[in-house]
Amino acid sequence: GIASAIASVVETIASAVMQITGMILKAAGVVSAVIAGLAIAAVKKAADVQVAYQELGRIASLAGQDVMKLRDAIIAVGTATPGTGSIKDLFELASFGARMGIGEGLEGSLKVKAIEAFTKSIARVRMALTDMPTEEAATYIVRILRVFGLGPEYIDNFASALVKLDNSSTATGRDILDLTRRLSGVLSTLGAMPSEVMGLAAAMRDAGVEVEVGGTAMSQLFIKTAYKTKDYAKALKIPFQELEHAINTKPIEALKMVLQAIGKFSPVDQLRVLSKMQLQGRQTSSVILQMANNWQMIDTFMAEGAEEWKSQNSLIEAANVRARQFYSILEQSTNKLTALAAKVGDMLMPAAIAL
Repeated sequence: GIASAIASVVETIASAVMQITGMILKAAGVVSAVIAGLAIAAVKKAADVQVAYQELGRIASLAGQDVMKLRDAIIAVGTATPGTGSIKDLFELASFGARMGIGEGLEGSLKVKAIEAFTKSIARVRMALTDMPTEEAATYIVRILRVFGLGPEYIDNFASALVKLDNSSTATGRDILDLTRRLSGVLSTLGAMPSEVMGLAAAMRDAGVEVEVGGTAMSQLFIKTAYKTKDYAKALKIPFQELEHAINTKPIEALKMVLQAIGKFSPVDQLRVLSKMQLQGRQTSSVILQMANNWQMIDTFMAEGAEEWKSQNSLIEAANVRARQFYSILEQSTNKLTALAAKVGDMLMPAAIAL
């Protein structure tokens, strides 16, 4: 992380400064070389930033004052919140957003604001979600939101629900995103919300369902329940009208009704009823039986996801934790540099007196 990088840099600086100090005592000419080196490094850093924001302007199809506004906005993101990454990293993140179509169809200041908001949101995601590359997570999130007809302004809502479920379940953020992606096509069509699908995904992984087969099996169950509602209601002894109403209004509630009903049968009868429902494939039946015995977890994780979608507390807290870690390491690094300065002063004092 950036904080660890700071600590490493401080250690390197400390070592280098001690060596340079010794050389200064031997040859004053080294001072000018050091200053020249620092100047060159500063120029190179400025050039890197210049190239990064000009590339961003090209990708985002912005020019003139709009590029300058976006540049200043991205720099403000990096300076306002510690731990979001280097300015160059943020420009590259903004460029990634522009390549994904963020701000597409907008012009001028509206496009600038859209790309700025995306960069700020994904920078927070990077601080909170550490088990997968930032661009991969951003791609998942934006594409899933689009399936539900939602724009990038919902990234913070989505990410906060994801962080909460990542923390409260045995599922990783990557697992939840992958399984949510696989379930979203069917469930968005039936009217489910993203936080509900994420809650279902977390419950499935928490029950031990594999991502690759889980999405296919559960999507198949949803589709067949919607098309064979009367047959399934009869086989599972569920009132037909209740199941039909749930499918039309609350699809995941319908899923829970089906799973709960399957779970009430004896193990042998569970296999028989799945055969009647034409869900007897080995992988499909295994997933359904796993969830039939753990359907209560769906309620738990759906409630957590829905709450975080609204409050965004988990994303905020994760960012605060990273900021505290950043400041803690920065404080330690500052103290090391202060101690170093004292040592350098002790070494240089005799030479200064001699002058």
